[in-house]
Amino acid sequence: GVQEGWIELLGTTRDWRRVGLGRALLLNGLYSLEVAGMETALLGVDSLSPTGANRLYESVGFRIRMREFGYAAPLDQERV
Repeated sequence: GVQEGWIELLGTTRDWRRVGLGRALLLNGLYSLEVAGMETALLGVDSLSPTGANRLYESVGFRIRMREFGYAAPLDQERV
Protein backbone atom coordinates (compact mmCIF):
# COMPACT_ATOMS: atom_id res chain seq x y z
CA GLY A 1 0.00 0.00 0.00
CA VAL A 2 2.99 2.35 0.07
CA GLN A 3 3.32 4.63 -2.94
CA GLU A 4 6.90 4.14 -4.17
CA GLY A 5 8.54 5.98 -7.03
CA TRP A 6 11.83 5.17 -8.74
CA ILE A 7 14.71 7.37 -9.79
CA GLU A 8 15.51 5.19 -12.78
CA LEU A 9 18.67 6.79 -14.13
CA LEU A 10 20.78 9.66 -12.87
CA GLY A 11 24.23 10.55 -14.05
CA THR A 12 26.53 13.29 -15.21
CA THR A 13 29.58 13.24 -17.41
CA ARG A 14 32.95 13.50 -15.71
CA ASP A 15 33.32 17.21 -16.58
CA TRP A 16 30.09 18.05 -14.73
CA ARG A 17 30.76 16.10 -11.53
CA ARG A 18 31.30 17.86 -8.22
CA VAL A 19 29.59 21.09 -9.29
CA GLY A 20 26.13 20.33 -7.88
CA LEU A 21 24.42 19.24 -11.09
CA GLY A 22 23.76 15.67 -9.94
CA ARG A 23 22.36 16.93 -6.63
CA ALA A 24 20.10 19.41 -8.44
CA LEU A 25 18.82 16.67 -10.78
CA LEU A 26 18.22 14.31 -7.86
CA LEU A 27 16.37 16.92 -5.82
CA ASN A 28 14.22 17.81 -8.81
CA GLY A 29 13.37 14.13 -9.31
CA LEU A 30 12.47 13.75 -5.63
CA TYR A 31 10.24 16.82 -5.83
CA SER A 32 8.49 15.39 -8.92
CA LEU A 33 7.85 12.10 -7.12
CA GLU A 34 6.47 13.91 -4.09
CA VAL A 35 4.14 16.04 -6.23
CA ALA A 36 2.95 12.82 -7.92
CA GLY A 37 1.90 11.46 -4.52
CA MET A 38 4.77 9.07 -3.85
CA GLU A 39 5.66 8.36 -0.23
CA THR A 40 9.04 6.75 -0.80
CA ALA A 41 11.72 7.21 -3.44
CA LEU A 42 13.89 4.29 -4.55
CA LEU A 43 16.96 3.96 -6.73
CA GLY A 44 19.63 1.43 -7.52
CA VAL A 45 23.34 2.11 -7.42
CA ASP A 46 26.56 0.20 -7.97
CA SER A 47 27.87 0.03 -4.41
CA LEU A 48 31.45 0.02 -5.73
CA SER A 49 30.92 3.10 -7.89
CA PRO A 50 34.03 5.29 -7.86
CA THR A 51 31.99 8.44 -8.66
CA GLY A 52 30.83 9.19 -5.11
CA ALA A 53 27.18 8.54 -6.00
CA ASN A 54 26.57 6.76 -2.70
CA ARG A 55 27.58 9.86 -0.74
CA LEU A 56 25.24 12.01 -2.83
CA TYR A 57 22.27 9.71 -2.26
CA GLU A 58 22.91 9.42 1.47
CA SER A 59 23.30 13.20 1.77
CA VAL A 60 19.66 13.71 0.72
CA GLY A 61 18.27 10.98 2.96
CA PHE A 62 18.55 7.69 1.06
CA ARG A 63 19.46 4.67 3.18
CA ILE A 64 20.33 1.12 2.15
CA ARG A 65 17.16 -0.95 1.82
CA MET A 66 18.65 -4.11 0.33
CA ARG A 67 21.79 -5.40 -1.33
CA GLU A 68 21.89 -7.42 -4.54
CA PHE A 69 24.65 -9.19 -6.37
CA GLY A 70 25.07 -9.44 -10.10
CA TYR A 71 27.30 -11.91 -11.87
CA ALA A 72 28.87 -11.87 -15.33
CA ALA A 73 30.76 -14.50 -17.28
CA PRO A 74 32.79 -14.00 -20.45
CA LEU A 75 31.38 -15.97 -23.35
CA ASP A 76 34.66 -16.41 -25.23
CA GLN A 77 36.10 -19.24 -23.14
CA GLU A 78 35.53 -22.99 -22.87
CA ARG A 79 33.20 -24.21 -20.13
CA VAL A 80 34.04 -27.07 -17.80
